[in-house]
Amino acid sequence: MSLPSKRIRAKDRERGRDLKSMSPVELHSNQWHSPTETRGSSVCELGGGMTCLAGLMIAVCADVKEVLLSDGNEKAIQNVRGVIEKNRQAGLFGSTDVSSRVVRWDSEVDISALEGHFDVVMCADCLFLDQYRSSLVDALRRLLRPDGTALVFAPKRGDTLTEFCRLAEKVGLFVCCYDNYDSHIWDLHLKMKTEGKDVYDENIHYPVLLTLTHRPSPGLL
Repeated sequence: MSLPSKRIRAKDRERGRDLKSMSPVELHSNQWHSPTETRGSSVCELGGGMTCLAGLMIAVCADVKEVLLSDGNEKAIQNVRGVIEKNRQAGLFGSTDVSSRVVRWDSEVDISALEGHFDVVMCADCLFLDQYRSSLVDALRRLLRPDGTALVFAPKRGDTLTEFCRLAEKVGLFVCCYDNYDSHIWDLHLKMKTEGKDVYDENIHYPVLLTLTHRPSPGLL
């Protein structure tokens, strides 16, 4: 799987893709609209699944120092290693150091090895598992540098997003919530709302953006 990065967004627009089928790739990469602020950053994706496609997009499109692609499943990371190698051979990473490893949010060994290392940690749709929500909060808190930012995309899914925010604030993180973070995505959202809940239910389909920081945040990256 080699990533034709700069054509993805244009093709997706042409297909008229709705929010229900949007991957974390577009959602995450849309936030990197100020290159001077993110240049040289160390980035980690948590819970990236079989492809870690959001982190891969950042590795290809953004001028960052390093990107770590991670998931808690060894089989997923085995696949990610192959994806990295194909894109490296295609010359898509430039000078960015791209690597992968198993990172389990509830593993002291996994988290302590990376503690305080990243300027940006990101994840998408990882808040719905009750038994891991607190571990995810702790992992984000510990992996971020003092001036780092976590980018979390997730639908509200009942009280799951609210509960995540409560847990994050409880451990001292500053949380900001954004509904309208990209004009293209927001326009799609408004369009889909007119289709009715049988087609589009924003409670489970619309990804809200959260930023988590150790200090009060001036805004989006």
